[in-house]
Amino acid sequence: MEGQQGEKDKRKPKCHPMYGWHPSSTILTVVVMIVVLSVVAVVLSYHHYHSTSSASTTSFNNLVEGWLTPPKRYTKTWSTAYNFSDDVAKLCAGSPRRLPPYGGLPSFFDALLNPDAKFCFAWLKFGGELNFINKMISQNGDQCVNGLYGSKYVCFNPEYRMNEDPCLVYAFSHPTENQFEKDMELFSCQVHSFVSYKLCAGSPRRLPPYGGLPSFFAALLNPDAKFCFAWLKFGGELNFINKMISQSGDQCVNGLYGSKYVCFNPEYRMNEDPCLVYAFSHPTENQFEKDMELFSCQVHSFVSYKSRYDDTVFGRHLYHKINQYRPLDFIITSLAHERKEIKFVKSDILSLGNLLLKQIVKFRNEVDIRQVAVVLSLPWGDDTDEFRKIYEIFEGLACAGYKFVRVEPVTIYSKTIHVKETNRSYHPAFTVNFIKDLNFSPLED
Repeated sequence: MEGQQGEKDKRKPKCHPMYGWHPSSTILTVVVMIVVLSVVAVVLSYHHYHSTSSASTTSFNNLVEGWLTPPKRYTKTWSTAYNFSDDVAKLCAGSPRRLPPYGGLPSFFDALLNPDAKFCFAWLKFGGELNFINKMISQNGDQCVNGLYGSKYVCFNPEYRMNEDPCLVYAFSHPTENQFEKDMELFSCQVHSFVSYKLCAGSPRRLPPYGGLPSFFAALLNPDAKFCFAWLKFGGELNFINKMISQSGDQCVNGLYGSKYVCFNPEYRMNEDPCLVYAFSHPTENQFEKDMELFSCQVHSFVSYKSRYDDTVFGRHLYHKINQYRPLDFIITSLAHERKEIKFVKSDILSLGNLLLKQIVKFRNEVDIRQVAVVLSLPWGDDTDEFRKIYEIFEGLACAGYKFVRVEPVTIYSKTIHVKETNRSYHPAFTVNFIKDLNFSPLED
């Protein structure tokens, strides 16, 4: 029996529990673990290096098919769609504070009108405006009554004291509804106001009310020609646009297309560093861009379709292929130009002019654009609503501090637009120039 038992013991592996761990097995295990951990560390280091280096670069080498790679701060918003209902369902799963199931409007108003009034026992009221909101409501055509708007109650239970450091307050309001914010400063709070207001409300630069096509053309054809007293003309192409128009079936006449006037008043010099220029154009309409390089300007050209110039650099001239409707703030962020001064923005793309002007108004606080010259395409026919939208763009630029200083018809088209209200015919496109008034503040005027 003992012999048989010995034979069985010989067949058992050396790591069997009755024998314990063999020393050689322990050493081998440790060596394998060290090798595995080393490989993982190398892989993570390699990934971290490339991810940080790609995030820090401001070049456009990683563009794919005309779409910019989103910066990191946009990734979550673009790649995942946040579903609020799903989030609430997960948050409240099994929670004792979950509300009763929604039972229509009665259950909604029951929840709305029955707060937990006992939770806070020390209330103080701050702020409030009497006149501003009444003006806003009357402008919208609604009826209004006298009342205090914008006041807020603050709970002063001991655990919610406002005088402890740090005291931060966020306020989302109209710029003149700021009594609450002023009251918060009494507690040495640092108040951050995020104003949301109608840009032209109360502005002295607001245009007269839109009065149909006559008022539109009165605004278009009467720029403030005295604002700039030193103009220089740059660029211009003779043949390319004629080929483009003939391919689309339109008739065209000989003319210089793409030239732009630049204001050289002392405060708008182009030779100060940094000198940034944005150009939205066709890839071969680049004489203006070449001229800008004479002032040591860094020119960024955004071509509207694939070409042999895509994502290339010629000296201080950088070509980027993008979708021409990319938001301006996205382009600014991708080039790391936030809060920087851009000397000149120009566009020769007919379908982009109106949109680009809108975005200059919308993102006026993101970047400091000094001069703009775009080709503005007019609507065909007498659609007064479409003309009104362009009129609003002009008004928005005026209230944002831009002077409309120059207008020239694009004469390469043989077709014209006849307007019955004025009994005149107009060119279907105009080059318009706007200059930022450096002495203007939208909130101070």
